[in-house]
Amino acid sequence: MKCKLIKNSMFAGLVLFTFACSQTSEMGEEASMAAATGSQSEFGELYNKVMAEYKKLDSEGGAWRDTEETLEKAQAAAKKNDFATAMKLVKQASDETQIAMKQFEEQKSARPALF
Repeated sequence: MKCKLIKNSMFAGLVLFTFACSQTSEMGEEASMAAATGSQSEFGELYNKVMAEYKKLDSEGGAWRDTEETLEKAQAAAKKNDFATAMKLVKQASDETQIAMKQFEEQKSARPALF
């Protein structure tokens, strides 16, 4: 009985682990694909998308402190035609924005704990 329970538990853990490892964010995939080529048009498209999401999150009060600075550095790198660096920075800002959105939604209704 115990052996069967252990085997079932291990199988369930393996299935959950495999599922968790297979999940990726859509924005992260787009940024990774664009970072491989690093062209001006791809940078502009991804930058505008990330900036729109960031501004929306910032207006709600959930944006992280340094994400705007990262976007500014990406814009500066793009002006110097260093699109590889610019794409890397935009991907970083994209990841930060996605995590900040998730954090904001999870903690939106947080209240102080009462004794």
